[in-house]
Amino acid sequence: MRTGFLMFMAAACISQAQGQDQPKVVAAKPSAKDMFLHPRQMAYGAQDETPSPPKTKTSVKPKPKPKPPTDQAQSGQSAAQPPASIIQASYTALALRYTVQRKDNGKTTEVPADTKFHSGDRIQLSVEVNDAGYLYIIHQGTSETWKAMFPSPEIADGDNRVQRDHVYTVPRGYVFTFSGDPGVERLFVIFSREPVQEIDSLIYSLKGVRQTPAAEPGRERPATDTLMASARPIDDSQIKVMRAMYSRDLIIEKEDQDQGSQQQDMSVYVANPKGSPDSRVVADIPLTHI
Repeated sequence: MRTGFLMFMAAACISQAQGQDQPKVVAAKPSAKDMFLHPRQMAYGAQDETPSPPKTKTSVKPKPKPKPPTDQAQSGQSAAQPPASIIQASYTALALRYTVQRKDNGKTTEVPADTKFHSGDRIQLSVEVNDAGYLYIIHQGTSETWKAMFPSPEIADGDNRVQRDHVYTVPRGYVFTFSGDPGVERLFVIFSREPVQEIDSLIYSLKGVRQTPAAEPGRERPATDTLMASARPIDDSQIKVMRAMYSRDLIIEKEDQDQGSQQQDMSVYVANPKGSPDSRVVADIPLTHI
C-alpha cells in the first residue's frame, strides 16, 4: 500500500514538471504584406507597463472601524478623486505596396524593383496604400536635387490625398525613359497620415488649411491648396533627414519571384507596425541604369 502511494506521488510530480517545461506559444508578428492586405488597428497611448506584484495568501483581517469625518468632509469640500485612467486611441498601421512596370510596344509588364535597366527602357511606378492619407513621390535625377512627381497637376488637380483600393501611377500619361550616361536615379515615396509640411511648403501655394482625408472612398474632398506651376527643388539634405527619421522600425518585404509561377508578385511591401496619429511610411527606390 505504501509503495503504491509513493508511485502515485512520483507520477504527479513528473506530470507537473512536464507541464512547466511546455514552451509558450507566441503569436507570429504580421508581415508587411499582411498589414497592407488586412489593415489592423494598433493601440496608441500611455501604458502602465509596471508589472503588478505577485498575489500572496494573506490571513483574513477584521474590517476596520469607520473613521470619524475629517474637517474637509465637514466643511463640504469633496474628497480628492483618484486619477482617471487614460483611454488608448487606435490607428491603422500604415502600409504601402509599390510595383515597377516596364512599358514595351504598348504592353505593360511588372518587373522586380532591382532590375538593371538599359538606355531606351521605359517604366512607370504604381503605388497603393492601405488607409486614407497623403502620398508624395519625389524624383532625384543626375543633378542630385529632388523634384516632386506626385502630387501632380495631371492627377486630381494636384491633390495628393489618397485612399485605399486605388492605384496611383506616375508619371501619369507618360513614362520614365532611360537615356544618357549610366547611373542611379532615385524615387523617394512618403505615405503619411498627416501632410508633410516640409514638402508642402515647397510645392504648394498655400491658400488655406489642408483638409483631413475623406474616410470613405469616392467622397468629395475639396482641395484648398494650389500646386505651384514650377515647384522649387528639394535639397538632398532634407531627404536624408526624412529618410533617417522615418525609416526606423519599418518592415520592408519583397515577394519571392518563383520562376515556375504563372502569376508572379513583383511588388514590394513597406509597413510601419506602430500605429500613431503621425505615422509615416517611406520607401527609397533606386533605379539602376547600366
